[in-house]
Amino acid sequence: MSKTIFFLPGTMCDQRLWSRVWPLLNDDYQPIHIPIPEAKNMNNMLKAIIEKLPKENVNLIGFSLGGYIASALAANYSERMRRLMIIANSPGSLPENEIEVRKKSLNWLDYQGIPLSKIKTYLHTENQDDQNIIKTITAMDLSLGKTTLINQLSNTTLRDDLSEQFGIIDVPILFCIGEEDNLVNRSTLRAITSKNTNRQFFEVKKAGHMLPLEQPEKLAEIINHWI
Repeated sequence: MSKTIFFLPGTMCDQRLWSRVWPLLNDDYQPIHIPIPEAKNMNNMLKAIIEKLPKENVNLIGFSLGGYIASALAANYSERMRRLMIIANSPGSLPENEIEVRKKSLNWLDYQGIPLSKIKTYLHTENQDDQNIIKTITAMDLSLGKTTLINQLSNTTLRDDLSEQFGIIDVPILFCIGEEDNLVNRSTLRAITSKNTNRQFFEVKKAGHMLPLEQPEKLAEIINHWI
């Protein structure tokens, strides 16, 4: 299992999130996508995912919401983990402004998909007109639809701060974020990584929140080295 890598996506993302990264991984690596399950709460979500994973030696990569879920899995099932990579996320609560945006989103009864203006806030300045990235994000959002959006926002917006638990998890952890990602608390990541040599923190140039789509070559390089 040392060459098998399990990937968790973010809010309103599916396997297409990794479409630019997987072809660049070493040929002997086996990437496996784990969809975020529909569940009534975060605990049920964790149970549904852990049942799909091997009993031990798991290489787990999570993006955004998937990064928080991966953090929670490591906090609760550290004996199952071999190593952990968290992309575009810190193991804490969401920023207050993002929580308010999500609460308002739950009132969109006529939701027709993520607005272009919202997509651009997730991208680095230089990537905001990249039509391939925009089309991928739009397609994932439309495929998953309103029901999935409501389920994910309702059950994952309020999150426990796992920072203290990370201090005692005996698992190598790598945090990777884009330089213009405004959803990640950098001070939290620096505090976590500065106290433990088993923690690393990389910031990728010319990327915002959607790092796997914006800088797939750099992310694949990091993953190849990480494994």
